Amino acid sequence: MYKEDEEIPKDSKGNLMLSLFQLCLDNIENIPEALTKTKVLTVFIVDELPMDLTENGHSWLIREYKRSDNIIIKELTNPKSFIKPFTRTRSPKTLAVMRTQNIA
Repeated sequence: MYKEDEEIPKDSKGNLMLSLFQLCLDNIENIPEALTKTKVLTVFIVDELPMDLTENGHSWLIREYKRSDNIIIKELTNPKSFIKPFTRTRSPKTLAVMRTQNIA
């Protein structure tokens, strides 16, 4: 999921980062107060992680999408990624719900 104008972020060398995971916070119990307005977190990494702690945006990046953001599903891929995507199988009922929420 991305905002309409977003693409896969690039690292400091101009290479596409790797999409590690997306976490949708809908229907998760006991979310910290700081994340109550957050819908999705997406984590990107570079192919060679640093051995020390670095700031967000340097070798890794977390994008936060609020419930009020207009996010869409995009089939963006990094052809050099060694991380394989999960196969998505959705029931017709799930797809219908996603369409009513404008996320499918």
